[in-house]
Amino acid sequence: LFIVAVLLVLFILFLKKALSILISVYADSIIRYILTVITVLLLLPAVRFFYPFPIRYGGLPYPSTFIAEALLHLLCGKQPPSISLLGFFSYFISSFILLVFCSRRDIFRYAKAIPFFSPFDASIKAQTIKMGQNIRLFSKIGLRFTLTLKSESLFRFLIKKELIRMIRDGSLFAVLIFYIVVLIISVATKSTGDSFPAWLFILAIYSLTVPAMLVTNWRVGELNSLWIPLTSGMNLKIFFSSLLYAFVLVSIPIPIGIIIILSFITHPNLILPLVLVVSASMIGSSIHLFMMIHFLGKKSKATPGFMISWISLLLSGLFLSPAYAYVALSFIFKFTPQIDLASGAGLIVYSYFIFRFFLKRLEHKVLRIEI
Repeated sequence: LFIVAVLLVLFILFLKKALSILISVYADSIIRYILTVITVLLLLPAVRFFYPFPIRYGGLPYPSTFIAEALLHLLCGKQPPSISLLGFFSYFISSFILLVFCSRRDIFRYAKAIPFFSPFDASIKAQTIKMGQNIRLFSKIGLRFTLTLKSESLFRFLIKKELIRMIRDGSLFAVLIFYIVVLIISVATKSTGDSFPAWLFILAIYSLTVPAMLVTNWRVGELNSLWIPLTSGMNLKIFFSSLLYAFVLVSIPIPIGIIIILSFITHPNLILPLVLVVSASMIGSSIHLFMMIHFLGKKSKATPGFMISWISLLLSGLFLSPAYAYVALSFIFKFTPQIDLASGAGLIVYSYFIFRFFLKRLEHKVLRIEI
């Protein structure tokens, strides 16, 4: 098992390095089109999740097929099929030969200085680079929206300003993609008949993650400009309250729209996902923003951003535990719609009180921000 796992890691590394060299050397050639066709062919059997398709992954000589068969047999204490081992080793040797061939190319004249960072890099430098890329990609969409103070209160103006910012930096698009994934998983698993649907589990995770993402994107993109409202003499309570309400306005309507679409496709119990989304959005947004502002104080200003996010996630999960517990109990004991409706209303009221509590704490905490 260990040998197969090591060979799998090496196979991925060899293939990744070889393809990187090919794309760099033959940037304007047909290589990218060939890789696109290969990717489509590799994903083709996934059509079976949505439509009766005659081709299955198990019947194709893909690397993933051979690797999965070998690993499953080894994990179960059985001898892997010879054809699986032979196919896997063939792909491994092929990737090694491809890497050796590509490594003989003169790649130094194609080298150029570019920022490189892991997708899991949570440093401010890496996140700023990503934010700049997002703004260049989505800024044209946000140009359709403008701001004006005519016949608008300052509170509404600031909310609108934050909504436009989230359109331009890609935050709104990311939230939409998250919940489209939930929709796809729901459609793909609607016939499995599981006691606890997989899409609801993903929805619970995403509804907790989305507020963290929105607050983090605000911190990366707007923290350096925070001195403007702090020194302008404006009411900071209005500024941060509008920011919090903007987060809620983004993190609630999009999943509710997805849930409404699901109601026509899979006919789920709408109360439970609605409770999860509304509770997680109100509690998560208020806690994440409060913790972000809390760590802008004198004694904790140097705290890393990833640590703030993890603390906020843990605290949000703690306050959301009643909602998660009730959803689990509802599936176990098959509560009636009347009980679900009454309990869901109670949980939403509870979430609103938590939201108001952290909003009040936030309004006092902003007076201690240091820049």
